[in-house]
Amino acid sequence: MDRGQSTPDVWSDVEALEQAVLERLDQGTLRVPPYPSIVLALRNLVSQENYGLDEVLRLVSNDPSLVADVLRCANSAFFGRGSIASLQQAVGRIGAQQVTRLALVSGLTGVVRAPGPLAALRRQAWEMSLASAAICQLLAQQRKLADESAFVAGLLHDFGWMMAIAAIEEMLSRDSTAPASSEGFWSAAIESCHTRLGLALAERWNLPELLRAAVGLHHHPDPTSPYAPFVELVAISDRVIELLYARPLVSVENLSTIPELKPAECEALARSLPSIPELISSFASEPAGALQNSLVISTQSALLDGFRPLGLSVMQLRPRKCGPFKMLGIAPHGFVMKGQEALPEKQLVELELSTKPQALRFWAKVDLCFKSTGESWELECKPFALTGPALAHWNELWRSVPEPGRH
Repeated sequence: MDRGQSTPDVWSDVEALEQAVLERLDQGTLRVPPYPSIVLALRNLVSQENYGLDEVLRLVSNDPSLVADVLRCANSAFFGRGSIASLQQAVGRIGAQQVTRLALVSGLTGVVRAPGPLAALRRQAWEMSLASAAICQLLAQQRKLADESAFVAGLLHDFGWMMAIAAIEEMLSRDSTAPASSEGFWSAAIESCHTRLGLALAERWNLPELLRAAVGLHHHPDPTSPYAPFVELVAISDRVIELLYARPLVSVENLSTIPELKPAECEALARSLPSIPELISSFASEPAGALQNSLVISTQSALLDGFRPLGLSVMQLRPRKCGPFKMLGIAPHGFVMKGQEALPEKQLVELELSTKPQALRFWAKVDLCFKSTGESWELECKPFALTGPALAHWNELWRSVPEPGRH
């Protein structure tokens, strides 16, 4: 497709776009990211019986970005939080096996951070993959399954989304007439072909059969498969993530609606889910120019019933410090704020809200960011994976504001 050539069918028809992506797969022109070499080296090392910590440190220290990622993760709530300043302490806390898993995440993060017109979709898909990896690892520990295999299965089972997005962006780069479309349009085309692309990645990387089963069967689990326990973990993680992105807090009661989960697993997940945003943030630096040339049309999602005007100061703490923003209004499941800086859509951010007597710190997802008056930006956001006390604080704050028109 030459640049400037109009292809209206591809950019207006989900099936045509899906077929165009699959044609690139069949023709061998679809780009497949290389398997991170540091992961191979670490796996070869830890598969030996008598490897030493010094050998792990030597390999990791040769990759500065991996060192930074390991340190951030070791200090996160997901791994118990604490003041760890050295790589040796970090590896000692989380273990060589976990470092190998994080090396795979770190090695693929460059693919995710690439700029492009569908960057918002890529960012959300990656966040969900990280959440799935964490959930699968937690459940594997509950079920006495190999947590390393579970983590990688969760991480890679939907990586076909990344490959589909990359293929579509390559097509977009050759066609200046392509219009912006709804998130639903792009997602429908990607959902239709992501499994085939994920299996192509598994073949190129020569992944073990367990991981191929996780990629190929997670939408339609086969109970007769020898890898059914791991495929079930991945399928459960997708259900948990639906809950995670739909409500500010996922409770034991919410999780109990998933029939495959046992009561003890529901309790363990409910305790652990609030730590997942920090793990995601460890691999999700804010990209430059995140709102430039986007072809994803987002829909308003935080202006829910019960929205009430409220003016409070808000600061972003992570992935970088910025602000202040001014909160314009609050709802049970969302809020609107305004400021001089744009934040990437679909990104998780840690915020601090200036409430009295104590500030409220919480994670939120940026659903929508658009230019307001002058140089200001207006953002619609949703609280994400709150703790019980944070949700209580949020609800108390919302209830303290009179409904519009009532005094």
